[in-house]
Amino acid sequence: MSRTLAIFGIKLKKDVLASINKAEQKKAAKFGRSANGNSRISGTVKVAFDNPQDPNTLILSMADYWYWLDKGRKKGPVKKTADIAGWIRRKGTNPVAIISKMEADRGYVRKKPIAFAKAVKQFDFIVRRSLRTEDTEPTHFWSDVINDGRLVQLRKDLATEFKKEIKIIITNGSN
Repeated sequence: MSRTLAIFGIKLKKDVLASINKAEQKKAAKFGRSANGNSRISGTVKVAFDNPQDPNTLILSMADYWYWLDKGRKKGPVKKTADIAGWIRRKGTNPVAIISKMEADRGYVRKKPIAFAKAVKQFDFIVRRSLRTEDTEPTHFWSDVINDGRLVQLRKDLATEFKKEIKIIITNGSN
C-alpha cells in the first residue's frame, strides 16, 4: 500500500505545482506582466511519507494561505503585518513604472522619477486598498487537481493492493 501512496503523492505534488504555475501564468497574462515563477506557495508544497505511527500515511502540506489562493477572498480589511512589499518584490512587479503610468493617466507629470522605495510604499497602499474594496478571484489551483477523479482511482488502487496483501498473508499463514 505504501508504494501506491508514494506514487500517488509524487504525482499529486507534481500536478499541484503545475496547476500553481498555470494559474500564475493566467493571472500574469490578465494583468499584463510576466509570470516569473517566484510564487512563494510553490516552495511550500511538500509530500511526506514519514509518519512513524503509520507508515501508510501520505502528508501533503503547503503554506496556510493556500485556501485563499484557491477559493479567492471577499473584500475586507488587511492585516498590518501582511507583507505586501515582499509580495511586490517576489512577483517582479515594477512599482515605479506602475505609479508613473497611473500619474501620467491622471495628467500629473513628475520632474524627477519616483524613488523605488517610495513607489513600493505607494503601491503597497494601492494593493491594500484594492483588497479592502474588491474581491480577489479564485485560482482553483488545488480544487481542480484534487477533484479530477484521482481520489476515486486511489481508493480503487488501495482496495486492490489491500486485497493482494490479505491474500499473501492468508497464503503464507496456512502453509
